[in-house]
Amino acid sequence: MRARRVSGACGEAAGEIEIHRLTCMLGGRTVLSDLSLVVAGGEWVAVLGANGEGKTTLLRSLAGLLPGTRGSVLIEGRPLHELSPLSRAARIAYLPQRHAVPEGFCARQLVEMGRHPYRGESSEARRAAALQALDEVRAGDLRERTVETLSGGELQKVFLASVVAQGTRILLLDEPTVFLDPGRAREIRCALERLSAGGRTLIVATHDLDLAAGSATRVIGLRGGRVVLDGPPGVLTLAALRGLYGAAVSAPAANRGALASLDPPALEPAGSAAVAARGPRAGRGGAPPGRRRGLAVLGGIAICAVLLGAPFVGPSIAGSGDAGPSAASSDFILRQLRVPRVILAGLSGAALALAGAAFQALFRNPLATPYTLGVASGAALGAVLALLTGAGLSVAGLGASGLGALGGAAGITAAVYGIGRRRGVLSTPTLLLAGVTLSFFASAVILLLQYLADFTEAFRILRWLMGEVRIVGYGPLAVPLPLVVAGAGLVLPRARELNLLLTGEDLAGARGVDVERVKRRLLLGCSLLVAGVVAQCGPIGFVGLVVPHAVRGVTGPDHTRLLPACVPAGAAFLVACDTLGRVALAPAELPVGVVTALLGGPFFLFLLMRLPERRT
Repeated sequence: MRARRVSGACGEAAGEIEIHRLTCMLGGRTVLSDLSLVVAGGEWVAVLGANGEGKTTLLRSLAGLLPGTRGSVLIEGRPLHELSPLSRAARIAYLPQRHAVPEGFCARQLVEMGRHPYRGESSEARRAAALQALDEVRAGDLRERTVETLSGGELQKVFLASVVAQGTRILLLDEPTVFLDPGRAREIRCALERLSAGGRTLIVATHDLDLAAGSATRVIGLRGGRVVLDGPPGVLTLAALRGLYGAAVSAPAANRGALASLDPPALEPAGSAAVAARGPRAGRGGAPPGRRRGLAVLGGIAICAVLLGAPFVGPSIAGSGDAGPSAASSDFILRQLRVPRVILAGLSGAALALAGAAFQALFRNPLATPYTLGVASGAALGAVLALLTGAGLSVAGLGASGLGALGGAAGITAAVYGIGRRRGVLSTPTLLLAGVTLSFFASAVILLLQYLADFTEAFRILRWLMGEVRIVGYGPLAVPLPLVVAGAGLVLPRARELNLLLTGEDLAGARGVDVERVKRRLLLGCSLLVAGVVAQCGPIGFVGLVVPHAVRGVTGPDHTRLLPACVPAGAAFLVACDTLGRVALAPAELPVGVVTALLGGPFFLFLLMRLPERRT
């Protein structure tokens, strides 16, 4: 069934989308050259062309994801570059050919991400819009299944539903039927025909000639970055296709009169029988909000257990009026040693867990840690240099080693950021590689300095590198506390954006996320979190790896639940580890970094062994 032709000729002076002399260069090569085009409202435009001729670049330019282009694009009469990301996403929806699949989310949650442009929308309205979009593409039976259980065709329908849920009149789709078998491709085609019949404007880049000839209302061919073919589907003759692809190509079946009519209502959604037999599978992301409160209670119980179970701490002493030496000593230990220590341990654990969860989403890597970008190694190098110089400087209760650590963390963060932005865009892979490289370099310099140091200096360096939370009084909290609070203030509000980044930067950007701005804020926020901890405590490993994964198993992958839950869970974990290190070999104390490494090492290996199973 061919979609009806919508009134509005291709050559009209104004349209829903107007492109004037669009030019785009990528990697020094001109991909689009002086391209002009007008698309009327309600048209279904199929964009054809050989590989590398600019189909994807054209769609990305229309979605506002390639700001370096020349020329102008008007959307409903408004210049595209004048629209904010959220305003643009409320007018144009884009489904890229390649997108990541965030594990653990159910189909409904993935579709709800399409409602990101409508920030003030209630959760009930967002859920209703997602369910309606799933029904519109005949995928309502998939709504509670986790995405990793879906077939390729089912997953493509869910992503198409997420674009429909965005509520825009204009849909840009890049190869929506690629890699699908004929049956699943037919289902996607039927869904597109229903959307077109409902008045949506579709611009579809495709290699499927039967889709272009049998369903589209207009066909555009690109070659050399220019429009060389434009007209109704009937223009797809053998000669036209030979000129478009530079080789002999068979005419599409529709133009040979052999394509059977497709009847969308007669199609049964893929996997419906299997779902009926198994029943819907709820995604882990649907955890009730009460679990967040449970984790907060867990953190409070852990802190109370440390206070009440430690020597010299208890109601009989803290609440007594005894003014003898024993009471005074106990009061000092309680108020000046134990309470500040618990506060510092909780603050550090919360910061490291929060930074670890954010980095795992930003890099889409379950093995990412707060130290992935080398902030800890830079801080360690600064602290070692301060220890070796013997400087006696102290600011706000922070000694020379802490100040050196802050300077080293700031230096490594600036270096990583500068390398990551060397081409004007903050490249996530470049950030990752730069951070790992600088981390190894800083570690090598530390080893050299440790080798050259005398025995006393080498021992001081080794103890600092083990990480510990021993402090006296509340003065040392003056530096890490504001840094951690500022870092958390930058990271916690970005929970929804982190969910979207799990699907890929292009898809996130098309849904209104200012990707570059979000990455800058996350980088700065996580660097502040890590720098505040390392400056006072030294490097404490594995907290940012263990806690986010443990919490994710309870709350699910949704960062609106995961990030807040990581704060009390990380605090409770590090307080418990510090308590264990304090009492395990009493009266001697194990540095808390040793305890977390002993617990985190086996967990790290468990995660490595589990990863291949999760990705099959």
